[in-house]
Amino acid sequence: LRARRAAGANGPLLYVPPTKAQGDQICQRFHEARPMYGRNEHPCAYYHERGKPMTAAEVPCATLCAAKHCPHQVDQETGATRVPGVTPCSYFRQKFEAKQHTDVVVCSTAFFLTSFILAGDWETPGGLAIDEGHRIAAVARGIFTYEITDYHLRRAIRALRSVGDRDDARALHRFLQKMRSIARGKPPATPRLLENDHLLEILDLLKETDAHRIANALREAMRSGALDDIEDAATIRALEDLTRNIPRYITRLSFAAETEYTAPVNYVFAYYRAGDLGQRKVRYHLVIRSYYVAPLIRKLVGTHTAVMSATIGDPTSFRYETGIALPFFASTDAPFPVDRSRIFLPSDAPDLAT
Repeated sequence: LRARRAAGANGPLLYVPPTKAQGDQICQRFHEARPMYGRNEHPCAYYHERGKPMTAAEVPCATLCAAKHCPHQVDQETGATRVPGVTPCSYFRQKFEAKQHTDVVVCSTAFFLTSFILAGDWETPGGLAIDEGHRIAAVARGIFTYEITDYHLRRAIRALRSVGDRDDARALHRFLQKMRSIARGKPPATPRLLENDHLLEILDLLKETDAHRIANALREAMRSGALDDIEDAATIRALEDLTRNIPRYITRLSFAAETEYTAPVNYVFAYYRAGDLGQRKVRYHLVIRSYYVAPLIRKLVGTHTAVMSATIGDPTSFRYETGIALPFFASTDAPFPVDRSRIFLPSDAPDLAT
């Protein structure tokens, strides 16, 4: 990565291991490297100062920043807070400093995929090193898999009614009814793979909603004081999630449906739980599973990328899974004799032969 910079490469230099713990190890070994963590690792200064200790991942951050309510927001061009003298948001500050950093920035695979595909708020990397490359497809599938539940839909419907958006509330209610009907087509807790007709039905129902209309209703409710930043944080976050997720749901469902011109690359299943739920809040589940993530990964990985793994054996299978087809592939045997290797398991481990 440093050789890329020395050769005149522009843009961030990124070292991407799969976990935060591995990223920390890299930064301990190379002190000039700068870590970049996701929102879960940062407290929200806005809510902390108002007696609500939450992480930046739990709050309606985008809505507060768009409405210019959060004085702690750090300008990504200048590094200044919205209101001078206040405590800067630790997430935005770290993000700004990472973007200005001329040496290597270390972030997890999930942060890398989320920032460069969903957020799209970073420059094209000047150099990229992906560690444990065999895991990137599984991480991407997790990020681009969505679970819609009756609990979240009911909460969203209540939130829409609270801001006077009856049209979208009715559309989501019809979607919820259809989801329940589909899930009950199988015995309890048995996933039911949706047929193409069902996919097209729920896709049409979801298209009756309007993310822009929801966003406008949310802004108006906050401007008029109908929603309070602190007391109604959960409602604001539910509506924020809707405006962000509805277009994603529609896109992912579209990729799961078979048409005259396209074959499905995602799959969708539904299931439900019968009887007393106990502490559970969810009875009905609709899961959109993104399986073929190779095009998304290929979109991010340019020619100046090093992909490393201790388990890649077949470049063809790896290319099919990840979309990564680098011009040079090198592999080597283990540096220790296999006949002198041992695998240690806990004494209470299940019998692997079974």
